[in-house]
Amino acid sequence: MAKTVNRHLNYAWIEYGNPRDGGAFTRGLEKLGWRNLFSQLPVKTDAWGIRAQLKSHPLLPIRWRANSLLALPNERHDMPGKPFIGDPLFEAYRKANDDKKFDQAIIDQNADVATWVFSPGLRKEGEEEFHWTAGSDATDYADLVAISGHGAAGNVWGGRRTASLFLALSRAGDSASPRLKYVIVPACTNLSEMNLEGWLPAFRRKPYPLHGAFGYENSYPGDQPGQMIFQQFVTNLAAGGGAENTILEAYKKAHSGPLSYRWAALMHKSAVKDTMRDWLDEKLKTPEPDGELLYFNKSNESGKTPVFPDRTFVPYFRKNGERITVANREASAFLFKNGNKGELELSTDTGEFKDGDVVHVVFHYYRDNKPGMDLHKLLTFGAWSGGAVAVLRDLNKNDGAWAEADGIEVAFSATTKQAIIPFTIQSDAFEKYHKETSYFWVKLSAPNLDPAPTDPPFYSQGFWLAG
Repeated sequence: MAKTVNRHLNYAWIEYGNPRDGGAFTRGLEKLGWRNLFSQLPVKTDAWGIRAQLKSHPLLPIRWRANSLLALPNERHDMPGKPFIGDPLFEAYRKANDDKKFDQAIIDQNADVATWVFSPGLRKEGEEEFHWTAGSDATDYADLVAISGHGAAGNVWGGRRTASLFLALSRAGDSASPRLKYVIVPACTNLSEMNLEGWLPAFRRKPYPLHGAFGYENSYPGDQPGQMIFQQFVTNLAAGGGAENTILEAYKKAHSGPLSYRWAALMHKSAVKDTMRDWLDEKLKTPEPDGELLYFNKSNESGKTPVFPDRTFVPYFRKNGERITVANREASAFLFKNGNKGELELSTDTGEFKDGDVVHVVFHYYRDNKPGMDLHKLLTFGAWSGGAVAVLRDLNKNDGAWAEADGIEVAFSATTKQAIIPFTIQSDAFEKYHKETSYFWVKLSAPNLDPAPTDPPFYSQGFWLAG
Protein backbone atom coordinates (compact mmCIF):
# COMPACT_ATOMS: atom_id res chain seq x y z
CA MET A 1 0.00 0.00 0.00
CA ALA A 2 1.43 3.37 -0.98
CA LYS A 3 2.29 6.05 1.53
CA THR A 4 -0.39 8.60 0.72
CA VAL A 5 -0.55 10.49 4.01
CA ASN A 6 -0.56 14.26 3.40
CA ARG A 7 0.23 15.12 6.99
CA HIS A 8 1.78 12.46 9.16
CA LEU A 9 -0.41 10.30 11.33
CA ASN A 10 1.58 9.67 14.51
CA TYR A 11 1.70 6.65 16.77
CA ALA A 12 3.32 6.06 20.15
CA TRP A 13 3.95 2.70 21.83
CA ILE A 14 4.65 2.49 25.57
CA GLU A 15 6.11 -0.86 26.60
CA TYR A 16 6.40 -2.33 30.10
CA GLY A 17 7.27 -5.86 28.98
CA ASN A 18 8.51 -7.76 25.96
CA PRO A 19 8.72 -5.35 22.97
CA ARG A 20 8.05 -7.87 20.20
CA ASP A 21 4.42 -6.86 19.80
CA GLY A 22 5.23 -3.17 19.64
CA GLY A 23 8.02 -3.70 17.14
CA ALA A 24 5.85 -5.78 14.80
CA PHE A 25 2.91 -3.39 14.90
CA THR A 26 4.83 -0.16 14.57
CA ARG A 27 6.98 -1.40 11.69
CA GLY A 28 3.76 -2.20 9.87
CA LEU A 29 2.31 1.23 10.61
CA GLU A 30 5.40 2.91 9.20
CA LYS A 31 4.93 1.01 5.93
CA LEU A 32 1.50 2.65 5.79
CA GLY A 33 3.06 6.08 6.10
CA TRP A 34 2.61 6.57 9.84
CA ARG A 35 5.33 8.30 11.85
CA ASN A 36 6.64 7.46 15.29
CA LEU A 37 5.87 10.54 17.41
CA PHE A 38 9.13 10.00 19.30
CA SER A 39 11.17 10.20 16.09
CA GLN A 40 11.13 14.02 16.37
CA LEU A 41 13.10 13.95 19.61
CA PRO A 42 16.83 14.69 19.72
CA VAL A 43 18.98 11.63 20.35
CA LYS A 44 21.94 10.80 22.53
CA THR A 45 24.22 7.79 22.73
CA ASP A 46 24.97 6.24 26.11
CA ALA A 47 26.17 2.86 27.39
CA TRP A 48 22.99 1.18 26.11
CA GLY A 49 23.11 2.82 22.68
CA ILE A 50 20.92 5.46 21.08
CA ARG A 51 18.04 6.94 23.04
CA ALA A 52 15.68 9.83 22.45
CA GLN A 53 15.66 12.71 24.92
CA LEU A 54 12.50 14.14 26.43
CA LYS A 55 13.24 17.30 28.38
CA SER A 56 10.16 17.08 30.60
CA HIS A 57 10.87 13.44 31.58
CA PRO A 58 14.63 12.87 31.77
CA LEU A 59 14.05 9.59 33.66
CA LEU A 60 11.96 8.03 30.86
CA PRO A 61 13.96 5.73 28.55
CA ILE A 62 12.87 6.01 24.92
CA ARG A 63 15.02 3.50 23.08
CA TRP A 64 15.18 1.27 20.04
CA ARG A 65 13.70 -2.11 20.88
CA ALA A 66 12.53 -4.70 18.34
CA ASN A 67 13.53 -2.23 15.62
CA SER A 68 11.17 0.47 16.87
CA LEU A 69 11.48 3.51 19.10
CA LEU A 70 9.45 2.73 22.23
CA ALA A 71 8.93 4.41 25.60
CA LEU A 72 10.13 1.98 28.30
CA PRO A 73 8.98 3.13 31.77
CA ASN A 74 9.49 -0.17 33.59
CA GLU A 75 12.23 0.08 36.21
CA ARG A 76 12.39 -3.52 37.51
CA HIS A 77 12.74 -7.03 36.10
CA ASP A 78 9.91 -9.56 36.25
CA MET A 79 11.74 -12.12 38.37
CA PRO A 80 12.00 -13.06 42.06
CA GLY A 81 13.29 -10.16 44.09
CA LYS A 82 12.42 -7.64 41.36
CA PRO A 83 15.99 -6.40 40.71
CA PHE A 84 16.40 -2.97 39.16
CA ILE A 85 16.75 -2.69 35.40
CA GLY A 86 20.21 -1.29 34.76
CA ASP A 87 19.27 1.39 32.24
CA PRO A 88 21.89 4.17 32.44
CA LEU A 89 19.13 6.73 33.09
CA PHE A 90 17.94 4.76 36.12
CA GLU A 91 21.45 4.03 37.35
CA ALA A 92 22.51 7.68 37.20
CA TYR A 93 19.41 8.83 39.09
CA ARG A 94 19.84 6.22 41.83
CA LYS A 95 23.52 7.11 42.19
CA ALA A 96 22.73 10.82 42.54
CA ASN A 97 19.81 10.25 44.92
CA ASP A 98 18.77 7.04 46.66
CA ASP A 99 16.40 4.12 46.06
CA LYS A 100 13.54 5.77 47.98
CA LYS A 101 13.68 8.94 45.87
CA PHE A 102 14.03 6.83 42.75
CA ASP A 103 10.94 4.84 43.68
CA GLN A 104 8.89 8.00 44.16
CA ALA A 105 10.18 9.45 40.90
CA ILE A 106 9.02 6.30 39.08
CA ILE A 107 5.60 6.52 40.75
CA ASP A 108 5.26 10.14 39.62
CA GLN A 109 6.46 9.31 36.12
CA ASN A 110 3.97 6.46 35.76
CA ALA A 111 1.16 8.81 36.74
CA ASP A 112 2.28 11.10 33.90
CA VAL A 113 2.44 8.12 31.52
CA ALA A 114 -1.16 7.14 32.31
CA THR A 115 -2.40 10.71 31.84
CA TRP A 116 -0.48 11.11 28.59
CA VAL A 117 -2.01 7.97 27.04
CA PHE A 118 -5.31 9.83 26.67
CA SER A 119 -3.86 13.25 25.78
CA PRO A 120 -0.63 12.41 23.96
CA GLY A 121 0.84 15.77 23.05
CA LEU A 122 4.42 16.77 22.29
CA ARG A 123 5.53 20.38 22.69
CA LYS A 124 8.62 21.73 21.00
CA GLU A 125 10.59 24.53 22.63
CA GLY A 126 13.64 25.53 20.65
CA GLU A 127 15.51 23.23 18.31
CA GLU A 128 16.55 20.54 20.79
CA GLU A 129 13.97 20.68 23.57
CA PHE A 130 10.75 18.67 23.64
CA HIS A 131 8.21 18.16 26.41
CA TRP A 132 5.33 15.78 26.94
CA THR A 133 2.10 17.68 27.40
CA ALA A 134 -1.49 16.63 28.03
CA GLY A 135 -2.78 20.13 27.25
CA SER A 136 -3.74 22.24 24.28
CA ASP A 137 -0.21 23.68 23.99
CA ALA A 138 1.05 20.69 21.99
CA THR A 139 2.90 21.33 18.73
CA ASP A 140 2.23 17.75 17.61
CA TYR A 141 0.03 14.90 18.76
CA ALA A 142 -0.35 11.14 18.57
CA ASP A 143 -3.31 9.76 16.63
CA LEU A 144 -2.97 6.29 18.18
CA VAL A 145 -1.36 5.17 21.44
CA ALA A 146 -0.61 1.66 22.68
CA ILE A 147 0.44 0.74 26.21
CA SER A 148 1.52 -2.85 26.82
CA GLY A 149 2.57 -4.99 29.77
CA HIS A 150 0.90 -6.81 32.64
CA GLY A 151 -2.65 -5.70 33.24
CA ALA A 152 -5.45 -5.70 35.82
CA ALA A 153 -7.96 -3.27 37.32
CA GLY A 154 -7.30 -0.61 34.69
CA ASN A 155 -3.55 -0.69 35.35
CA VAL A 156 -0.58 -1.57 33.15
CA TRP A 157 2.81 -2.37 34.62
CA GLY A 158 6.07 -4.22 34.34
CA GLY A 159 8.22 -5.30 37.25
CA ARG A 160 6.61 -3.24 39.99
CA ARG A 161 5.06 0.23 39.66
CA THR A 162 1.92 0.74 37.61
CA ALA A 163 0.39 3.19 35.18
CA SER A 164 -3.18 3.55 36.44
CA LEU A 165 -5.25 4.29 33.34
CA PHE A 166 -8.58 4.43 35.16
CA LEU A 167 -7.26 6.82 37.79
CA ALA A 168 -5.99 9.08 35.02
CA LEU A 169 -9.35 8.91 33.26
CA SER A 170 -11.26 9.64 36.47
CA ARG A 171 -9.32 12.91 36.75
CA ALA A 172 -9.27 13.85 33.07
CA GLY A 173 -11.21 16.79 31.78
CA ASP A 174 -12.28 17.59 28.25
CA SER A 175 -10.14 16.40 25.36
CA ALA A 176 -7.55 18.89 24.16
CA SER A 177 -7.24 17.70 20.56
CA PRO A 178 -9.26 15.81 17.93
CA ARG A 179 -6.20 13.80 16.90
CA LEU A 180 -6.31 10.78 19.24
CA LYS A 181 -8.78 8.23 17.86
CA TYR A 182 -7.80 4.84 19.30
CA VAL A 183 -6.02 3.40 22.33
CA ILE A 184 -4.68 -0.17 22.30
CA VAL A 185 -3.94 -2.00 25.56
CA PRO A 186 -2.09 -5.31 24.99
CA ALA A 187 -2.39 -6.38 28.64
CA CYS A 188 -4.53 -8.85 30.56
CA THR A 189 -8.23 -8.17 31.36
CA ASN A 190 -8.32 -4.39 30.95
CA LEU A 191 -11.00 -4.62 28.25
CA SER A 192 -13.05 -7.25 30.08
CA GLU A 193 -16.72 -6.49 30.57
CA MET A 194 -16.21 -6.02 34.30
CA ASN A 195 -13.74 -3.21 33.50
CA LEU A 196 -15.85 -1.16 31.10
CA GLU A 197 -17.07 1.38 33.64
CA GLY A 198 -13.52 2.66 34.03
CA TRP A 199 -13.33 3.46 30.31
CA LEU A 200 -16.43 5.67 30.24
CA PRO A 201 -14.64 9.03 30.71
CA ALA A 202 -12.61 8.42 27.54
CA PHE A 203 -15.76 7.85 25.50
CA ARG A 204 -17.84 10.63 27.06
CA ARG A 205 -15.30 13.45 27.09
CA LYS A 206 -16.05 16.55 25.08
CA PRO A 207 -15.69 17.58 22.36
CA TYR A 208 -13.51 14.73 21.01
CA PRO A 209 -14.29 11.35 22.56
CA LEU A 210 -12.25 8.25 21.85
CA HIS A 211 -13.48 6.25 18.85
CA GLY A 212 -12.45 2.91 20.31
CA ALA A 213 -10.25 0.94 22.69
CA PHE A 214 -8.81 -2.50 21.85
CA GLY A 215 -7.46 -5.00 24.34
CA TYR A 216 -8.22 -8.26 26.10
CA GLU A 217 -11.08 -9.60 28.15
CA ASN A 218 -8.90 -12.39 29.46
CA SER A 219 -5.17 -13.02 29.50
CA TYR A 220 -2.84 -11.54 26.90
CA PRO A 221 0.01 -13.90 25.87
CA GLY A 222 2.58 -11.28 24.82
CA ASP A 223 6.03 -12.43 23.69
CA GLN A 224 6.03 -14.35 20.37
CA PRO A 225 2.22 -14.84 20.25
CA GLY A 226 1.82 -11.12 20.85
CA GLN A 227 4.23 -10.41 18.01
CA MET A 228 2.20 -12.62 15.67
CA ILE A 229 -1.09 -10.98 16.72
CA PHE A 230 0.06 -7.42 16.11
CA GLN A 231 1.90 -8.26 12.92
CA GLN A 232 -1.33 -9.78 11.61
CA PHE A 233 -3.38 -6.84 12.92
CA VAL A 234 -1.44 -4.28 10.91
CA THR A 235 -1.44 -6.59 7.86
CA ASN A 236 -5.23 -6.73 8.10
CA LEU A 237 -5.39 -2.94 8.44
CA ALA A 238 -3.42 -2.52 5.20
CA ALA A 239 -5.39 -5.08 3.17
CA GLY A 240 -7.19 -3.76 0.10
CA GLY A 241 -5.52 -0.40 0.33
CA GLY A 242 -6.81 -0.05 3.87
CA ALA A 243 -10.43 -0.55 2.85
CA GLU A 244 -10.84 -4.36 2.99
CA ASN A 245 -11.37 -4.52 6.76
CA THR A 246 -12.75 -2.14 9.30
CA ILE A 247 -10.33 -1.41 12.11
CA LEU A 248 -12.46 -3.62 14.35
CA GLU A 249 -12.46 -6.49 11.84
CA ALA A 250 -8.70 -6.18 11.42
CA TYR A 251 -8.23 -6.60 15.16
CA LYS A 252 -10.70 -9.45 15.51
CA LYS A 253 -9.19 -11.38 12.56
CA ALA A 254 -5.72 -11.07 14.11
CA HIS A 255 -6.86 -13.50 16.81
CA SER A 256 -7.40 -17.07 15.66
CA GLY A 257 -7.65 -20.49 17.26
CA PRO A 258 -7.24 -20.39 21.04
CA LEU A 259 -6.49 -16.66 20.86
CA SER A 260 -9.95 -15.92 19.45
CA TYR A 261 -11.48 -15.99 22.93
CA ARG A 262 -9.18 -13.35 24.37
CA TRP A 263 -9.69 -10.17 22.37
CA ALA A 264 -12.18 -7.43 23.23
CA ALA A 265 -13.06 -3.90 22.13
CA LEU A 266 -15.22 -1.01 23.29
CA MET A 267 -16.32 1.41 20.57
CA HIS A 268 -18.71 4.17 19.72
CA LYS A 269 -21.33 2.61 17.47
CA SER A 270 -20.77 5.41 14.97
CA ALA A 271 -17.09 4.39 14.66
CA VAL A 272 -17.63 0.68 14.04
CA LYS A 273 -17.19 1.16 10.28
CA ASP A 274 -13.92 3.11 10.62
CA THR A 275 -11.24 1.87 8.22
CA MET A 276 -7.56 2.58 7.84
CA ARG A 277 -8.30 3.97 4.37
CA ASP A 278 -10.64 6.59 5.80
CA TRP A 279 -8.17 7.37 8.57
CA LEU A 280 -5.37 7.94 6.09
CA ASP A 281 -7.68 10.15 4.02
CA GLU A 282 -8.73 12.11 7.15
CA LYS A 283 -12.36 11.03 6.77
CA LEU A 284 -13.04 9.57 10.21
CA LYS A 285 -16.04 11.29 11.75
CA THR A 286 -15.93 12.37 15.39
CA PRO A 287 -18.47 10.45 17.49
CA GLU A 288 -21.00 12.27 19.63
CA PRO A 289 -19.82 12.16 23.26
CA ASP A 290 -23.22 10.84 24.37
CA GLY A 291 -23.49 8.38 21.47
CA GLU A 292 -24.26 4.68 21.78
CA LEU A 293 -21.40 2.38 22.82
CA LEU A 294 -20.92 -1.24 21.79
CA TYR A 295 -18.79 -3.95 23.41
CA PHE A 296 -17.22 -6.68 21.27
CA ASN A 297 -15.61 -10.01 22.09
CA LYS A 298 -15.77 -13.60 20.80
CA SER A 299 -19.20 -14.06 22.39
CA ASN A 300 -20.49 -10.75 20.99
CA GLU A 301 -18.91 -10.35 17.57
CA SER A 302 -21.76 -8.12 16.41
CA GLY A 303 -21.51 -6.00 19.53
CA LYS A 304 -23.68 -5.60 22.60
CA THR A 305 -24.72 -2.56 24.55
CA PRO A 306 -22.55 -2.54 27.70
CA VAL A 307 -24.30 -2.71 31.05
CA PHE A 308 -22.88 -0.66 33.90
CA PRO A 309 -23.47 -1.39 37.59
CA ASP A 310 -26.50 0.12 39.24
CA ARG A 311 -25.12 2.16 42.11
CA THR A 312 -28.05 2.10 44.51
CA PHE A 313 -26.35 -0.57 46.64
CA VAL A 314 -22.57 -0.29 46.55
CA PRO A 315 -19.77 -2.30 48.22
CA TYR A 316 -16.55 -0.66 49.36
CA PHE A 317 -13.46 -1.88 51.12
CA ARG A 318 -12.18 0.49 53.79
CA LYS A 319 -8.85 1.01 55.48
CA ASN A 320 -8.36 3.30 58.46
CA GLY A 321 -12.02 4.24 58.15
CA GLU A 322 -11.70 5.54 54.56
CA ARG A 323 -13.20 4.01 51.45
CA ILE A 324 -10.88 2.49 48.87
CA THR A 325 -11.69 3.77 45.37
CA VAL A 326 -9.99 4.03 42.00
CA ALA A 327 -8.69 7.42 43.17
CA ASN A 328 -6.65 6.06 46.10
CA ARG A 329 -6.24 2.30 45.78
CA GLU A 330 -2.70 2.63 44.36
CA ALA A 331 -1.50 4.74 47.30
CA SER A 332 0.64 2.89 49.83
CA ALA A 333 -1.69 3.85 52.69
CA PHE A 334 -4.50 1.83 51.08
CA LEU A 335 -2.60 -1.34 50.22
CA PHE A 336 -3.34 -4.30 52.49
CA LYS A 337 -0.56 -6.37 54.00
CA ASN A 338 -0.39 -9.41 56.25
CA GLY A 339 -2.18 -8.71 59.51
CA ASN A 340 -3.75 -5.39 58.46
CA LYS A 341 -7.26 -4.59 59.59
CA GLY A 342 -9.97 -3.29 57.29
CA GLU A 343 -13.69 -3.19 56.74
CA LEU A 344 -16.22 -4.22 54.13
CA GLU A 345 -18.88 -1.55 53.70
CA LEU A 346 -22.25 -2.18 52.05
CA SER A 347 -23.84 1.20 51.49
CA THR A 348 -26.83 2.90 49.87
CA ASP A 349 -27.73 6.57 49.47
CA THR A 350 -31.12 6.27 47.79
CA GLY A 351 -32.38 2.90 49.04
CA GLU A 352 -32.16 0.93 52.26
CA PHE A 353 -31.32 -2.51 53.60
CA LYS A 354 -34.36 -3.84 55.44
CA ASP A 355 -34.67 -6.12 58.45
CA GLY A 356 -34.61 -9.62 57.01
CA ASP A 357 -32.69 -8.75 53.82
CA VAL A 358 -29.99 -11.24 52.86
CA VAL A 359 -27.07 -10.16 50.66
CA HIS A 360 -24.43 -12.46 49.18
CA VAL A 361 -21.03 -10.86 48.65
CA VAL A 362 -18.98 -12.87 46.15
CA PHE A 363 -15.19 -12.37 46.27
CA HIS A 364 -12.99 -12.60 43.19
CA TYR A 365 -9.26 -12.87 42.65
CA TYR A 366 -8.42 -10.71 39.60
CA ARG A 367 -11.28 -11.92 37.38
CA ASP A 368 -14.48 -13.87 37.87
CA ASN A 369 -13.29 -16.96 35.95
CA LYS A 370 -9.96 -17.26 37.77
CA PRO A 371 -9.77 -20.11 40.31
CA GLY A 372 -7.92 -19.74 43.59
CA MET A 373 -10.20 -17.51 45.68
CA ASP A 374 -10.24 -18.81 49.26
CA LEU A 375 -11.38 -16.44 51.98
CA HIS A 376 -9.90 -18.67 54.66
CA LYS A 377 -6.47 -17.96 53.15
CA LEU A 378 -7.09 -14.23 52.80
CA LEU A 379 -9.00 -12.73 55.72
CA THR A 380 -11.14 -13.31 58.79
CA PHE A 381 -14.36 -11.41 59.45
CA GLY A 382 -15.17 -9.94 62.83
CA ALA A 383 -18.56 -9.49 64.51
CA TRP A 384 -21.09 -7.05 63.09
CA SER A 385 -23.79 -5.54 65.29
CA GLY A 386 -26.37 -5.09 62.52
CA GLY A 387 -26.88 -8.75 61.76
CA ALA A 388 -25.06 -11.99 61.01
CA VAL A 389 -22.18 -12.84 58.68
CA ALA A 390 -21.46 -16.37 57.45
CA VAL A 391 -18.70 -17.54 55.10
CA LEU A 392 -20.00 -19.61 52.15
CA ARG A 393 -18.36 -21.87 49.60
CA ASP A 394 -18.60 -21.88 45.82
CA LEU A 395 -20.80 -18.85 45.26
CA ASN A 396 -18.84 -18.12 42.09
CA LYS A 397 -19.89 -20.57 39.38
CA ASN A 398 -17.61 -19.10 36.70
CA ASP A 399 -14.30 -20.45 38.01
CA GLY A 400 -14.60 -24.06 36.91
CA ALA A 401 -14.37 -26.79 39.49
CA TRP A 402 -12.92 -24.49 42.17
CA ALA A 403 -15.22 -24.73 45.21
CA GLU A 404 -13.48 -23.13 48.20
CA ALA A 405 -14.79 -20.34 50.44
CA ASP A 406 -15.38 -17.41 48.10
CA GLY A 407 -18.19 -15.36 49.62
CA ILE A 408 -20.23 -14.33 52.61
CA GLU A 409 -23.89 -14.10 53.48
CA VAL A 410 -24.88 -10.88 55.22
CA ALA A 411 -28.24 -11.15 57.00
CA PHE A 412 -29.67 -7.82 58.21
CA SER A 413 -31.50 -7.69 61.54
CA ALA A 414 -32.48 -4.02 61.28
CA THR A 415 -33.29 -1.46 58.58
CA THR A 416 -30.23 0.62 57.72
CA LYS A 417 -28.40 2.41 54.94
CA GLN A 418 -25.00 1.00 55.78
CA ALA A 419 -23.30 -2.14 57.03
CA ILE A 420 -19.65 -1.99 58.10
CA ILE A 421 -18.16 -5.43 58.68
CA PRO A 422 -14.61 -5.60 60.12
CA PHE A 423 -11.98 -8.00 58.87
CA THR A 424 -8.32 -8.85 59.39
CA ILE A 425 -5.94 -9.96 56.63
CA GLN A 426 -4.49 -13.36 57.51
CA SER A 427 -0.94 -13.21 58.88
CA ASP A 428 0.19 -15.72 56.23
CA ALA A 429 -1.87 -14.44 53.30
CA PHE A 430 1.26 -14.07 51.16
CA GLU A 431 1.77 -17.83 51.31
CA LYS A 432 -1.34 -18.18 49.15
CA TYR A 433 -1.43 -14.93 47.20
CA HIS A 434 1.23 -12.99 45.35
CA LYS A 435 2.27 -10.10 47.57
CA GLU A 436 2.73 -7.48 44.85
CA THR A 437 0.07 -8.17 42.25
CA SER A 438 -2.99 -9.66 43.97
CA TYR A 439 -6.23 -7.79 43.34
CA PHE A 440 -9.54 -8.62 45.04
CA TRP A 441 -13.03 -7.30 44.32
CA VAL A 442 -16.63 -8.29 44.96
CA LYS A 443 -20.03 -8.71 43.38
CA LEU A 444 -23.32 -8.33 45.22
CA SER A 445 -26.04 -10.93 44.75
CA ALA A 446 -29.36 -9.96 46.34
CA PRO A 447 -32.48 -10.39 44.18
CA ASN A 448 -34.71 -9.17 47.04
CA LEU A 449 -33.12 -5.70 46.98
CA ASP A 450 -34.88 -3.04 44.90
CA PRO A 451 -33.26 -2.51 42.45
CA ALA A 452 -31.28 -5.75 42.49
CA PRO A 453 -27.52 -5.24 42.00
CA THR A 454 -26.51 -5.56 38.36
CA ASP A 455 -23.80 -7.56 36.68
CA PRO A 456 -21.05 -6.59 35.66
CA PRO A 457 -19.80 -5.84 39.15
CA PHE A 458 -18.10 -3.12 41.16
CA TYR A 459 -14.64 -3.94 39.91
CA SER A 460 -13.12 -0.51 40.49
CA GLN A 461 -13.66 -0.66 44.27
CA GLY A 462 -11.31 -3.59 44.80
CA PHE A 463 -8.10 -3.63 46.83
CA TRP A 464 -4.51 -4.72 46.33
CA LEU A 465 -2.65 -7.11 48.61
CA ALA A 466 0.88 -5.77 48.52
CA GLY A 467 4.27 -6.46 50.06
